[in-house]
Amino acid sequence: MLTAEPLCTVVPIEPASMPGRTVIQWERDDLDPVGLVKIDLLGLGMLTVLQDCLKYIRATRGVTLDLGQLDMTDQAVFDDLCAADTIGVFQVESRAQMNTLPRLKPRCFYDLVVEVALIRPGPIQGAMVHPYLRRRAGEEAVTYPHPSVAPILARTLGIPLFQEQGMQVAIAAAGFTPGEADNLRRAMGHKRSRERMAVICEKLITGMARNGIPEDVARRIYNQINAFADYGFPESHSASFALIVYASAYLRHYYAPEFTAAILNAQPMGFYSVGTLVEDAKRHGVEVRNVDLTQSAWDHTLELPNGMVVVPWDGVVRVRRAAAAGVGGAGVTAAAGDEARGAPPNNNSHSPHPTNHHHSISTRTNSPPPPPPPPHPHNPTPAVRLGLRVVRGLGAAAREKLEHALQSGPFRDIPDVVQRAGLDQRSLRALAEAGAFDSMVDDIPPRDRRRVALWRVLEAVRGDAGPLAPSRPRPSHPPLPTMSRLETTDADYRLTGLSLNGHPMHHLRALLDPNGVRTARELQRQGRDGERVAHAGLVICRQRPGTAKGFVFLSLEDETGILNVVVTPKRFERQALMISTTPLLLIRGTLQVEQGVVNLRAEHFRPLRADAGETWARGHDFH
Repeated sequence: MLTAEPLCTVVPIEPASMPGRTVIQWERDDLDPVGLVKIDLLGLGMLTVLQDCLKYIRATRGVTLDLGQLDMTDQAVFDDLCAADTIGVFQVESRAQMNTLPRLKPRCFYDLVVEVALIRPGPIQGAMVHPYLRRRAGEEAVTYPHPSVAPILARTLGIPLFQEQGMQVAIAAAGFTPGEADNLRRAMGHKRSRERMAVICEKLITGMARNGIPEDVARRIYNQINAFADYGFPESHSASFALIVYASAYLRHYYAPEFTAAILNAQPMGFYSVGTLVEDAKRHGVEVRNVDLTQSAWDHTLELPNGMVVVPWDGVVRVRRAAAAGVGGAGVTAAAGDEARGAPPNNNSHSPHPTNHHHSISTRTNSPPPPPPPPHPHNPTPAVRLGLRVVRGLGAAAREKLEHALQSGPFRDIPDVVQRAGLDQRSLRALAEAGAFDSMVDDIPPRDRRRVALWRVLEAVRGDAGPLAPSRPRPSHPPLPTMSRLETTDADYRLTGLSLNGHPMHHLRALLDPNGVRTARELQRQGRDGERVAHAGLVICRQRPGTAKGFVFLSLEDETGILNVVVTPKRFERQALMISTTPLLLIRGTLQVEQGVVNLRAEHFRPLRADAGETWARGHDFH
C-alpha cells in the first residue's frame, strides 16, 4: 500500500516496457514533496554469487554457512585484502581499490567500511584520500578543523567520509537544526546538488562564524562537506557493502572452487572477464576443466573426487553422478532447494572436511566458530567444469535444445549430439572448435583431436545425400595437420574468451625472458622502487577517470598475475591509438613501489603479437 487513495489520483503512471508493469512518470526527486516513499533496490550480482556459493558449499562439503555468523575477525581473510588479492571480491577489485588496500591495511570490519567509502568521487575530489591514508600510517598527525567536530570525526581520523558526518558537523559547528541538516543531506544526494549546496553554503559559514570558527576554517569545512555533492556514501550504506565485501572475500579464501563456479555462472557482472577470473582461480589452486559435451552442463559445475557432480539448474542445486552430469540427465541422487539439501555421502574418505572438525556455521550459536580447517590431503577440493554457456554464439535457442536433449541422458558420441540436440551447423561448429567434442574422439591422440572432431561433426551433419549419394567410408584419422598449442589457445579465446592451454603471454615468454622482460609476479615480489624495468602483458583494463587529471591507467595480465601501469597525459596523447587498441603491449618504464603497492610508470610502448587469442580477449575499457 503506497497511498491511502488510488495511486493514479496522486501521481501520473504509465505502462512500462515489461508486460504487467507500470512506472511513475515523475522524477524520483519530485516524489518526496507529495509524501511518496522512495526505496532504492540494488540488483547486485554479488548477492546471486553469495547465494549460489552457499548452495554449492552445502552440496560439496556438507557445510552450512550463515553469513550473519561469520567470524568477522579472520586475519587470513584480511591478509588477502591487505595484499590486494581481491579479483572477484565485491567492490574492492578495481585498480583504485587494489592500490588503496595495501596502504590502508584493513584489519577489522570497520576498516572495510572506510575502504568502501574512501574510493569514491566525493572523497577523491575533496582531497580526503591521501590525508586519511597518511594519518592511518602514522605519517601525519590527526587534527580537526575545530574542537567542536572532534567527536564526530574521530572514528575517521579527522577526515569526513560519510554523509552522516556532514550532517553532524553542520549541527555541531554551524548550529543547524536536525531538519536543516536533513535538507543538507538531500542536497548532497540531489543530482542538482551543486546549485542547492551553493544556497546552503552561506548559511553554513554564517552559522560557523557565530560559533567562533574563522572564515578560512569554515570554508575548508564547507569544501569537504560540499565534496559529497559529487557522490559521498552514507555510513550505513558503506557498512552494508562492507558486509558483502567480507563475505565474498571469506568464501573466495576458504571455498575457492565453489566461489569460482558461482561467479562464473553469474556472468556478465563485475570488473573482470571470464578469462581473467579463471586465470586467477588457477593461480589459487583451483582445478578448472575444459568444456566437454559428455560432462558439461549448460552452467559451470563442480566435480567431486568421489565421482559426484554438483549441477546448478533453474535455481536449485542437483547432485548427481559424473556419468549423468548433463542438465536433466538420469541418475539424480539428490535434489536441493534453497539450502541445497542434497549432499555427497558424508564420510571421512570423501568429504573434504570430515565431520569431526565441527566447523559448520549456524545461527544457533552466538560465539563465532573457528575458520574452516585446511583441506585434508586425502580429500581433494572440487574441480570446476566449464559449462556449455562459455561457448560464444550459443544463444537461448541452443540452450533450450541442449537442455531438452540432456533430459534423456548424457550425450554418447558425435552422431548422438547431432541427432538429439538439433543444433544448426554454426552452433555445432562452435562447440567443436571450442573442444567440446574432443573426448568423443578418444581413438585419436589428444593433440590431434580438435580438428578431427570438427571433421567428424561436419561429416555427421552432412549425413547421406540420398540413395544416389550414400556416405563413403572415410579414414578414422583424416590427414589433418595437428594444431599447435598456439593455434589451440587462439581457438579457445576466439570461442570461449579463455584457454586452459596457456595464457597468450605464455607463448611469448621464451622470446621475452632473454630481453629482460619480467613477469608480473617477479615485479610484485622483487621489484625495487625507482628501478627501470620492462614488462609485457594482455591489456585487460583501460581507465581514464574524470578525477585523474588526464592520467590513464592500464592493467596488464600475463600468465603469473596482473600489474598496474600509469600513463601520463602527454605520453598517452603521443600514442593514444596504440595504447587504446593494441591487445598486447610491451612497456618500459620506472617501477614505483610504495607500502606494498607496485605500479609501472610507463615511458615507452611497443605492440606485441602472439596470434594466441589476444585479439579475442575482452577487456574493461574506459567504463
